[in-house]
Amino acid sequence: MQPGGVSMRPVPPRALFSGPLIATLCLVAPALRAEEVVLSGQVRQVTLYPDAARVARAVPLDLAPGDHQLVLPDMPFVDPALLRITTPSGQIGAVRWRDSALPPRTEADSPAIRDARARVKDAKAAVDALETRAKGAEAEAAAAGDRLKVLAGLGQNPAAADPATLPQLLSVVATQSLAARQDQLAAEGRAKALRDGLPPLQKAQEAAEQALAALLTAAGGRARLVVDFSNDSAVQGEMTVSYLTQDAGWQPAYDVSLVTTGASPALEIARKAVIRQASGEDWSDVKLDLSTARPSGQVAPSELWPELLRYGDPRAPMPLARAAGAPVAEMMMKADAVSPNDGLTLDYAYPQPVSLANGAEALTLSLGETRLAPELYARAVPMSDPSAYLMAGFTNEGTEPLLASDQAAFYLDGTYMGTRSLPLLPAGSAADWSFGPIDGLRLERQVVARSEGDRGVIAKSNRREEEVRLVLKNQTRRDWDLRVTDRVPYSEQDDLKITWQADPAPEARDVDGQRGILEWRLPLAAGVEKVITLQDSVSWPEGKVLN
Repeated sequence: MQPGGVSMRPVPPRALFSGPLIATLCLVAPALRAEEVVLSGQVRQVTLYPDAARVARAVPLDLAPGDHQLVLPDMPFVDPALLRITTPSGQIGAVRWRDSALPPRTEADSPAIRDARARVKDAKAAVDALETRAKGAEAEAAAAGDRLKVLAGLGQNPAAADPATLPQLLSVVATQSLAARQDQLAAEGRAKALRDGLPPLQKAQEAAEQALAALLTAAGGRARLVVDFSNDSAVQGEMTVSYLTQDAGWQPAYDVSLVTTGASPALEIARKAVIRQASGEDWSDVKLDLSTARPSGQVAPSELWPELLRYGDPRAPMPLARAAGAPVAEMMMKADAVSPNDGLTLDYAYPQPVSLANGAEALTLSLGETRLAPELYARAVPMSDPSAYLMAGFTNEGTEPLLASDQAAFYLDGTYMGTRSLPLLPAGSAADWSFGPIDGLRLERQVVARSEGDRGVIAKSNRREEEVRLVLKNQTRRDWDLRVTDRVPYSEQDDLKITWQADPAPEARDVDGQRGILEWRLPLAAGVEKVITLQDSVSWPEGKVLN
């Protein structure tokens, strides 16, 4: 260990946050008379990986000579085994991490949060005051209603009154009933008017609460970090505390625009980075580096073990369905589980400070644009599609690859054509990207003849013959370079004979290493129809079936 720095090493696996956790990562007895210094730092730099982030927090230091306990009470929940602490000078001793049964925090709010809390308090007080006044008016209306009930009771029993005073009683009841009714109506009107004024005040309270919540994105559980530190001379500078969080990441994204309206076509690729983080703390004006490395992935090559072979008696034959079905499914699962690793690790230093609230927003950063000159053509697959598709062939002429992405938005002359995934495209490599169907390039695959059965008289053999016509119609108002793809069968058995012929002959066979795949490249003028004829003949031994 060098003075002023300590690097944490992995500890045995354990439930890090299931109960009280105190990680003593450097077994040095704490100073008996160490001064406790409560510190607070700010996230200064972040290295973002696809599935994690390395966060560096800068903590200002201004320490007199002596022994100190440096306390950071506001750490997010991270793996303490991956902590790294450096200081400009002095000696780091024991490092203690605690994320349960914590002492109370006395952290002061920022001025912005204090102002937001005050606005919430004032808005709530205004709502409560108006609510109180409305309830008072409603109480007056209820009291007037009670008076009406009493007066109504007196008026309903005039026989009990003295005949001499009855007229006076009835006059008093009428007068007082009118006054009570007027008081009730007036109080109800005041209550309604007051309550009509509540919605604007309630909306103002909701807005103030939302503004406060927007400032409290980093609120929540916290861990406590205590660092024993000794220094013989005064220390001024910054302590750096860095840690790894799994609750952050980034992925590349693209806007791919094909422009065909100019003098020559252009392919514009806007590179972006989509960033997320829910690390438990806000990032404010941090220096951001984007890396394609994956710290949580495989970091060492696999080991290869010796292969031992033995021979023995052949296995009993299995029914065809079992023999052909089960192993194929297993191989498909294994192939799907493979995740290719191209071995490239790239780093992007974003030139401007970046701010991102904890768990409350997503951030998209521009990484620049690339403009390429594509070759346009139409791809036709009559066996599967009724129309040809517009393709742009190009070469990545930049100095860096286009990273694989699940978020590539495609545009054709400004019209959104959909979002799809893109594989990695290294620098200098070629690719062909599709920009949707060309409805005016119509395709048909017509089976002209098909026969299957026995041929011959003495020596019989089974044979299948097929003839198809690929009909290509250009119903657009422009000429197209067309690349047509179809197929003929192939065999890996010597006794299974396959012959074929095409008119015209294809320009390419076994395209991209796929046996039996054929490709024709031909021009197709506006309003023109062309036909490709394809014939194949398959024969196999008698007594066998074609699968």
